[in-house]
Amino acid sequence: MSQATPEAPQPAVPQIRPTATTIAYYGAFIALGLSLATLGPTLPALAGQTGVTLKGISYLFTTRSLGYLLGSLNGGRLFDRMPGHALIASTLVATAVLLALVPQATTLWFLCTIMFFLGAAEATVDVG
Repeated sequence: MSQATPEAPQPAVPQIRPTATTIAYYGAFIALGLSLATLGPTLPALAGQTGVTLKGISYLFTTRSLGYLLGSLNGGRLFDRMPGHALIASTLVATAVLLALVPQATTLWFLCTIMFFLGAAEATVDVG
């Protein structure tokens, strides 16, 4: 005669509705596209803001791409170790903060640093 052992009650996990999750991910994808598209049209204004030529400001493309590459490599590792929803939300917040810092940058090196981390955050969202 076998006795069934009673299972311990599982803690209630709040369920997120699938529709709300889907809408949130669509919004994240749109935000990623808008963020990626900002550099090209703002290039002349950023050159004037930092006092560099258009040739000099083109380093922003390189630093952003390098950040994107490193963010893509590390993004998968982060998603293996952290909850996905929280990671995407935090990188979207980081993207918003970094985009808000762009108008405050008055030197090319500071703007390149912002673009590097912006690329890394965008890549993490893209990997997610």
